[in-house]
Amino acid sequence: MLDLIVFFSVGRLYSQQRSVDHVLWMLLVMLSSMYTSILPKFQWLQHSVTLYEMHCTWPWQLWVFVAGFVLPVCSITLVLHSIHAYKQNDLTRKLVEIALTLAMLLAPQVMNPNFEFHHYYAGLIVGMHANYDTWFSRATMAWCWGQYINGIAVWGRDPILKCAYAQYISERQGCTTLTEWMKDGQDLCWAYQDSSAVMAVPPDWRHCPKTTRYY
Repeated sequence: MLDLIVFFSVGRLYSQQRSVDHVLWMLLVMLSSMYTSILPKFQWLQHSVTLYEMHCTWPWQLWVFVAGFVLPVCSITLVLHSIHAYKQNDLTRKLVEIALTLAMLLAPQVMNPNFEFHHYYAGLIVGMHANYDTWFSRATMAWCWGQYINGIAVWGRDPILKCAYAQYISERQGCTTLTEWMKDGQDLCWAYQDSSAVMAVPPDWRHCPKTTRYY
């Protein structure tokens, strides 16, 4: 509910946008969700957006896909919004809103080694700023909302700090220690294992040891 309220408010859906309950907007949302559901069918796309995975496990096909398709589309969208904001004398307000959003919703977590930029979270943050009443802005918002819906429906609202959040909750609730958990044959998100001990360590994107396993 808090996601919806923030998206509705920052997205100016109460005043500046036309109604979203029409076929074209809902069609874009559906296409976005279907597109995201199809991506995992390709093995080279079955990777997360974390510093560790980008540095250690991303295959070359994924880098080509990002550089040849994702980044150009995002860049064009950003340029179109920037030009429109400048023409409307709205560029300063828009930059301030984006900066405040990133400072509150992204900056506190992004430096954590467990941080993962889930696509539902990206859709939430980006989509609510695409709030101009133009075809490209409305299309961007609809596409991002489809990403959000897909992420929530398929995976749930997973924490962006992944195992750091799970460990925090486990410790706060007085649950089984991590070492005992591993001895019971359970899986950890990030684990380093040697012949003498089993212990959880945060992923380090600067190094890709073969003994680090990702589940």
